Amino acid sequence: MVPDFEAQDIEHLLPKSTLELTDEQMKKRHPLEYIYEPMRKMADPFITMTDYSLILFNFPDSLKVTDKYIHDLCMKQDESAIIKDINIFHSMVKKEPKVAYVIIDFEHVASVDSVKRGLYGTWIQDKLLKPKTLKYRSMEDFNSRTVMI
Repeated sequence: MVPDFEAQDIEHLLPKSTLELTDEQMKKRHPLEYIYEPMRKMADPFITMTDYSLILFNFPDSLKVTDKYIHDLCMKQDESAIIKDINIFHSMVKKEPKVAYVIIDFEHVASVDSVKRGLYGTWIQDKLLKPKTLKYRSMEDFNSRTVMI
């Protein structure tokens, strides 16, 4: 149950268009699933990744995640890695921003593999860090009802 003070600003989440559906389409999925499908695809963190990207999930809530922190974390795993870009994405659920995931783009695929191998099994405070590559996306079975949070 969501307290009223947290649910006040949800107007931007409501659909702004109408949708004409056949009876057959209605039987397959709820009408709102058709409306929110483009939004769900845009929110997919893997959509911006390439073979040179690494995504990190499951950061502790209290951790201050910065570009420097991520850079240092990667350099501990592979000192020769060349990082091109670091993008930190925050969750929209809580009032205080929480890091949902971080996408790191490297210069070489070998760096992606070595940093991922090094970070695998790494605990940060009470959370097990989850490094994933684009290959993980193809192995995972996401259906039309999966919600990435």
